[in-house]
Amino acid sequence: MKKIITSLALVLALVQAASAQTDASVSMGGSYANNVWYSFENGIVGSTQAANNWDIALAATFSPTSSLATSVLFNYKVGTLFIAPVALTPVDDFDDLDTNGMANTWQKLYNDDRDWASGAFNQTATGHPDYGWGTYDPGHTGLTARRIFVIRYTDGSAKKLTIALSFVTGSYTIKYDKLDGSAPQTATVLISNYSTKNFVYYSLTNNTIIDREPASSTWDMVFTQYISTSELYKTSPSTPGLGAPNQPVGGILLNNGLEAAQVNDVADRTTFTDYASQTFSTDINIIGWDWKYLNASFQWKVVSDSIYFVKLANDDIYKLYFTSFGGTSTGTFNFTQEKLSTVTGVFGEASDKASLSVYPNPTASGHATVLYDFSNSNNAVLTVSDLTGNVVYSENIPSASGLNAYTFSTSSLKTGLYIVSLSANGGVLQQKLMVK
Repeated sequence: MKKIITSLALVLALVQAASAQTDASVSMGGSYANNVWYSFENGIVGSTQAANNWDIALAATFSPTSSLATSVLFNYKVGTLFIAPVALTPVDDFDDLDTNGMANTWQKLYNDDRDWASGAFNQTATGHPDYGWGTYDPGHTGLTARRIFVIRYTDGSAKKLTIALSFVTGSYTIKYDKLDGSAPQTATVLISNYSTKNFVYYSLTNNTIIDREPASSTWDMVFTQYISTSELYKTSPSTPGLGAPNQPVGGILLNNGLEAAQVNDVADRTTFTDYASQTFSTDINIIGWDWKYLNASFQWKVVSDSIYFVKLANDDIYKLYFTSFGGTSTGTFNFTQEKLSTVTGVFGEASDKASLSVYPNPTASGHATVLYDFSNSNNAVLTVSDLTGNVVYSENIPSASGLNAYTFSTSSLKTGLYIVSLSANGGVLQQKLMVK
């Protein structure tokens, strides 16, 4: 869904920034051994972390306004997660849990690869008060443990666990043990220590809290291997998915709350900038992994006509497309990024929202259309300037409240880059326009 640019107090101006395309490279290591967090502005942020150094990840907030409030993730790199098929009060059966038939009949759980808020431990949730791993306490003190889970590790060992959350202390309680009851453990994880993060991580193997994720405000994408629950492997860009669902894939997941759009069949990825016409989604796997495919020789190839637009938390827009992929031997992602817009300045206190887009862009048709939106009825001034600041076109245009469209002639403009400006309410919106 496209969103109109807003601010808590003042509406900011959307300015199309003349930003060069930049080549970038991120390596996860062979067999996707590491996780790497990335910022469009700052590149790799935080420390690269071993992908298998944690078992579960707990949402670092219990605020009811947070979409992540009850999410608990599982790390498939360490093994398989099962849910015990026992009674509605399974915690009573924790010590005497019968795991016969677990491998063949118990339900396996996976993180939803479209949403950080739907962790593997949440998959059986039926809605309030049932959040999958816990049930909301009628006394409003937290979530009590509701189900028993079993992790079967890649080395063949296994552990059973339950999870509870206290609003009073602001902490999780993880109760876990070997299946034979010989190594009981209880861990307390205080959320306030990780308030700047999306998740706090825990290793049941090492009985340790893992502070591995950068502050959520510092990164845009994480390069990771994850279970693809919504897409299947492809053997060419145009073939339908093949193989079984719930397969591990190497790819990119967006930070919580960011938006992205995928555009296919792009003739020239270097010049295509029409993000205003795209439908943006908050699904975290929009970039994902399907920008690459296995050819008939089982070699990874990059889809050569797909690009992505990413809208950051501050409404900056970036374009991204992949140029090559090193495969599982190196886990190296090579891509090109370009900042297409940035938020700079104040658009006017009288307006509580404003937006501008120009299409087609580039234009070779002798005309262009501006789409603009103000909350208040107002007359606006449209100007087109060259890069030296000379105004080559100017016109007063009407602006009723809501979305407006106005087409103007570009037939007299020489080939080159121009700045389209829309002035109203004491502020200016700008966007660059390429005329061919």
